[in-house]
Amino acid sequence: MLISSLYFIAVLTTAAEFPNPKEFIKLAASDPHFTAKQFQKYKHLPASAGALELHTNIFSTSVKINDPITAVASGLLLIDKRWDNISNTRHAKVLNGLGILYRKNELYEKAISAYQCAMGYAADNQKVRVQLLLNMYSPQRKLGLYNNAADSLKQAQRLATEEQAKRRIQQKIATLNLKAGKHELAQRQFIKLFRDDSLKGTSEDAVRSGLNLLDSLVLQRKYRQFWRYHNSVKQSIFDLKVENYHYFYHYLIMEAVVNAKMAPSQVQFNRVAYALEKSTFLYSYGLEDSLKKYVKIVDIPWVTRHVRPFMQQNVYAHSTKKVPDSLLIQLCKKEAK
Repeated sequence: MLISSLYFIAVLTTAAEFPNPKEFIKLAASDPHFTAKQFQKYKHLPASAGALELHTNIFSTSVKINDPITAVASGLLLIDKRWDNISNTRHAKVLNGLGILYRKNELYEKAISAYQCAMGYAADNQKVRVQLLLNMYSPQRKLGLYNNAADSLKQAQRLATEEQAKRRIQQKIATLNLKAGKHELAQRQFIKLFRDDSLKGTSEDAVRSGLNLLDSLVLQRKYRQFWRYHNSVKQSIFDLKVENYHYFYHYLIMEAVVNAKMAPSQVQFNRVAYALEKSTFLYSYGLEDSLKKYVKIVDIPWVTRHVRPFMQQNVYAHSTKKVPDSLLIQLCKKEAK
């Protein structure tokens, strides 16, 4: 009995060495089997706050590194009744992680099902519900379900109490309007967001709002208004203290398009063609639609022919993984059908 007690204490001490999810990610980056090994090593731990924290870290790290097998096995362990006296929010959080896992593997319908199911487990937790609705918006937008995405944002807006969450929702509403082709409405929303964010000091929020504002103006062919805001946006990019290359490159492409339309010349068309040729890395920042619309706006046949092969490349090419549905089935039988 003494030996087993000492062993249990030793195991908990070992588990406590990894309280921070960032540490898990570092170790998982150097060893792709790290989370699976940790799960197997500690899956028989008796229920305790420390053990719950450890398994939560294993689960969240498995989601982040896209290890569906370990993530689902870990999630099934976390929803076991043994933890009922320690946590009453874990079901919604596990389903939120499962939704992210489905999204990573382009299973958008199942991601929506996981988030919808999680809402039922978070009926009394407004903060978690807001998070779930914001996450649900993403696969809805990916599937082109703009009305559903707008409804998710409206629900989140009614529930949100924290300023950071409210601001994030406003940004997403404006971005959704931009994606849905409601450019003038998006323009008005981004003007307000850019001004509000700029008054608080330079931040990535200000840069994103400013670039989205310029994007909305380019897509509406409002080139003179583009010049009204371009210096402020460009300066906010320069003032940014973090990596700003992709932000500045997006600005340069828009500037090249506007110059080509306002003062057409071979030099300007060459600039646009070269800028768009190198731009496909911006697809991962959600700019694919805008970049393809810029080509149509320029409307020069040789430019279109030149950039077409580059823009047809599958820049998202990556291997998706099969995600077991056992966790979704166990928690959400109706949604899993």
